[in-house]
Amino acid sequence: MIRYAEVHVRLFATTDGGRATPIYPRGRETGSWYMPHFQINRGGELLGVAFVDGPSTLAPGQEGTCIVTLADDGVDYSGLSHGASFEALEGITVVGRGSVLRRWEIDRPWDGLASA
Repeated sequence: MIRYAEVHVRLFATTDGGRATPIYPRGRETGSWYMPHFQINRGGELLGVAFVDGPSTLAPGQEGTCIVTLADDGVDYSGLSHGASFEALEGITVVGRGSVLRRWEIDRPWDGLASA
C-alpha cells in the first residue's frame, strides 16, 4: 500500500528565511519531485515526503493544498495525522509550515484526484 496525505502548506517568503525559488508540487507532471522533510516537533524525527499533486507552482510566501506521499518505508508516520502541524525542512532550514488535512492508503501510484 502507498501512503498519502493531503496537507495545507505555507512557504516562507525569501525575506523570512524561505526558499529563493518556487516549488512544483505536481511532480508527476514535471518529473521534478519536491522532497523536503516534515517535522512534527522541533528536534523530532524527520519524515521524508514527496509532493505529487497540488497547484502547478507554489512560490515563496504562498500557500496551498497539496498531496504528498509518505516516502520512507520503516519510518513511523503516525504523528503525521489529521490536524497535526508540521514544519517543512530542506536540510536544517525550515522553509515552511503546514497542517495535515487527511491521510489514506491505496494500492497504486498517485494519478490525480481520482486516486483519492
